[in-house]
Amino acid sequence: MIEPWSAPLANVGAAAHSPTSYVVLATCLALLTGAILLLIRALRGPTVFDRILAVNAMGTKTVVLVACIAFLDMPHGNPSFYLDTSIVYALINFVATIAILKYIQYRRLS
Repeated sequence: MIEPWSAPLANVGAAAHSPTSYVVLATCLALLTGAILLLIRALRGPTVFDRILAVNAMGTKTVVLVACIAFLDMPHGNPSFYLDTSIVYALINFVATIAILKYIQYRRLS
């Protein structure tokens, strides 16, 4: 007899082992590897602009990583929360990068 609380979990294993999920998982691992290399670049960059570029690229990789997580979570529900979060994070990343560069250039934000 199947318990009522376990019925939604019956198809979880089938979607988790599809070939597409392995490709997305490999993409996530490649993004994390790139983020680690960018973190090294941000810590050791010779100029402040190299560091800002590395942090901006890490933000972009984070947006793509969250979108990949949304793709992995698609069989379990609606991935719109992850996609909305990644879009908001991309906007914050862009505005913060522009603000930091403007502050470095003019030593003021206004």
